[in-house]
Amino acid sequence: MELLRFHFGFALLLDGTIAGFRVQDHLRRMGLARRAMSLLVPQRPGLALLSEVPGVLRMAGKTASRVTAATHQEVLRHLFESVGEIQQADQRVAGMEQESRQPNEERWQDE
Repeated sequence: MELLRFHFGFALLLDGTIAGFRVQDHLRRMGLARRAMSLLVPQRPGLALLSEVPGVLRMAGKTASRVTAATHQEVLRHLFESVGEIQQADQRVAGMEQESRQPNEERWQDE
């Protein structure tokens, strides 16, 4: 069986920060942007968002997109933060599941 791969967007990384992230609109509505971000973040510990969009990207955004650079940055911030929150919740659940699998030492001592 061969793995099928297709390109549907890109991420621009600059010194440990996400400077740009773009997924085609119709695929973003299917949740692929969140899935891509959720795969990217764990691969790069400490990854952060660039606080301000670089001038080159701002200019490209004005000509290539109907969305302003500030709006794009806000959407990207929301996506990045929500992926982080989901991953933290998953880690808490995994920790609780691990705790529930450990034998209760008090129970064993009483018997």
